[in-house]
Amino acid sequence: MGQRIYYKCLSCGEIFVRKGVGMSCAFLYCDKCGKETVRYYDELNANLKCECGGTFRVDEDTIICPRCHGDKVEKYSGNGNGLDHYAGENGVLWD
Repeated sequence: MGQRIYYKCLSCGEIFVRKGVGMSCAFLYCDKCGKETVRYYDELNANLKCECGGTFRVDEDTIICPRCHGDKVEKYSGNGNGLDHYAGENGVLWD
């Protein structure tokens, strides 16, 4: 099962999405700039580096805004702005 989780940056107001783990691949995010990359499980490497010098991670320990690179973010529910439509109540996209 895969899902999307929406976040709102408390510094710049950007609303962005983080995708989770799928059946055959994982979405990884740079802990320095927030850039996204996709890797199949057999390609995962603990030291996968981003061009900015950060490290791609699959966990949610560090969530970086892709717009301003701030780390002050909170989960965003959508509150009727149309994002709920895409993600569903729990962010589930497929089973």
